[in-house]
Amino acid sequence: RVAMEGPSSSTPLGLTLKRVIRKDNHAPELPQEMIMVHQVIPGSSGAKADLRPEDALIKIDGKPCEKQDLGTITNWLKASTDFNVDIMRATPDGTTAHPLSLRIHMDDHKQKVMNNELLQLRAENTELKTQLNSERQLHENQLRGLQEQLEKMSSLQMALNQTRNTCSLQAEELQKQQVQLSEAQAQRNSAAQQALAAQKEARE
Repeated sequence: RVAMEGPSSSTPLGLTLKRVIRKDNHAPELPQEMIMVHQVIPGSSGAKADLRPEDALIKIDGKPCEKQDLGTITNWLKASTDFNVDIMRATPDGTTAHPLSLRIHMDDHKQKVMNNELLQLRAENTELKTQLNSERQLHENQLRGLQEQLEKMSSLQMALNQTRNTCSLQAEELQKQQVQLSEAQAQRNSAAQQALAAQKEARE
């Protein structure tokens, strides 16, 4: 009775919707172009509300479905509270259609949504913990590396101070030796002068 066009869209109510265009004039009460239920998952909120395949969606919570795209209709069906869906349902022989107003109860759906959100939060929490652990491990490794570098720098500073002390002691020792050498040289010079003077006096 109808020609299916465009992709299908799954909704959180357990429905699959399709935009369809009629090919004939049967059931003139039906719109020429409409959003129609394509599949209903047994036990879903849509099935509990008695939505059936080939039901034409007319209004959702009072909002007309005509000229709306599948994405908009799908978003309307994500309500967090109960709402009405006005449909047109064709008779088994397809010659006519009659309007129905169905009530969608969201308790089951809300529980599923909450469970899905909880699972998503847990997954995000696990991912966040993994990321935090990785960052903490990285920071600990960096801190350990900095501590090792600091210890090496401290060791080098101690070695440098020891070298400076050693050099200072050696410099002091060299200065003492230089003073001693200078004094010894002065004494030798004085003794040599005295010897020369004595020799001169002896010759005279």
